[in-house]
Amino acid sequence: MYFRFITLVAFHAFLSLKVDAAILEVGVGGEYDCTNIVPKPIVTGVSALGIDHTAVLGKTIPEIAWQKGGIYKKGVPALTVEQPLEGLEVLRRRAAEKEASEFTVVPPTPGLREVKLGLPGSHQYQNANLAVHLAKKFLQKHANVEPEDGLSEVYAAALSKAKWPGRCQTVPDPRHPRVTWFLDGAHTSESLAFCMHWFVSPDAALRPQHERPHRVLVFNCTSGRSGDSFLGSMLQTGAERLKAHNSSEDIKTFFDRVIFCTNVTYVDGGFKGDLTTHAIAESDLAQLKTQKLLASAWKSLIPSFPEERVHVLPSVEHAVNLIREQEAHGKIDALITGSLHLVGGAIEVANLADVAL
Repeated sequence: MYFRFITLVAFHAFLSLKVDAAILEVGVGGEYDCTNIVPKPIVTGVSALGIDHTAVLGKTIPEIAWQKGGIYKKGVPALTVEQPLEGLEVLRRRAAEKEASEFTVVPPTPGLREVKLGLPGSHQYQNANLAVHLAKKFLQKHANVEPEDGLSEVYAAALSKAKWPGRCQTVPDPRHPRVTWFLDGAHTSESLAFCMHWFVSPDAALRPQHERPHRVLVFNCTSGRSGDSFLGSMLQTGAERLKAHNSSEDIKTFFDRVIFCTNVTYVDGGFKGDLTTHAIAESDLAQLKTQKLLASAWKSLIPSFPEERVHVLPSVEHAVNLIREQEAHGKIDALITGSLHLVGGAIEVANLADVAL
C-alpha cells in the first residue's frame, strides 16, 4: 500500500509540475506493478534479468521475464539488453503478445566504453547503453530528433555526471577521517557479484595506500533470501577479482571483521521514518534469526575466520558504532551491502547524508 501511495504522489507531482518527460521505474516485476498503468508510454526497456522477489515474481528466469515483459505496450518500442536465452525468448514472446511496435536487443553504442561513467562498476556500461538507446528512441518519437550512430558530447557528459547514492558509492567519513564507507544496496546474487567486482578493485579496496586498512563487511538480507549462497557467491567473486588483479591477498583473510545486523536503524529499536519496514516478523528481529544464520553460514564458508570477529548485532547504529571503535587501530574500509534499507540506515546513523546524497 505504501508504494502505491508513493506512486500516486509521483504521478500527482508529474502532472502538477507539467514535466516534459517522466522516467518510471517499476517497483517489483512489471505486469502487476502499480507503476504499470500508463497506456502508451513513449518507449519501454527491460534491463538485465536476475533472481529477485521470488515470492511474487517466480523462481526462474523465464517466470521473472514474463512479469518484466508486462511493461511492453501496443505500438510502443520494446527494448532490452543481452539476456540468458530462456529469458530473452520469453521477453520476445511478451513483446509480440503485447503488440509492441518493435522488439530490440540494443547493440553496443560506439564510444561508450571510452566514457568514465559517474556510476562505478563495469556492469553499469550495460545499463548506460540501454539508457542511451531509450533516450534516443524517446527523442526520435517525441521530438523528431533522428538518432546519431555514436555518442554525442551531451550524452557523454550526462553519463559522466550521473549519480546514484548507495550504489557502488565511496564515501569518506567527514567526521571520522580514518573511516571510508563503501555503500552498495545490491541484494541479488547478480548484483552482489557486481558489488564485489567493484569493491575488490583498484577503484576501491585495492587502491594504492601507505597502509592496508582494516576491512569490515556489514551485511544483511531479507528473511527468506538465500543468505548463505549470497555470501558464498561474494567470496567466490572476490577471490576471482583478487586473482585478476594479481593480488597476493587471500579472500579468506580479505575482511578482518564481519558484522551481520538487522535493518533496524537505531540502537533503541526504532526506524528512521522513511526506512520503516514491516516485512520481517517481529520474532525474527527479536531473536536475530536471520543474522545468526548468516553468521553460521560465514563460519562454514571460512572455518578459519576468527570467531571473535564475527558479530551479530540488533541495529545499524550498533554496527556503525562498532566500526568507529576500531578507528583507534588505524584506517578502516567498511563495505555495507545486501540491502538498500541497510545502506539507507547507515547513511542516517553515520551522518553521511550531506556527502552521500
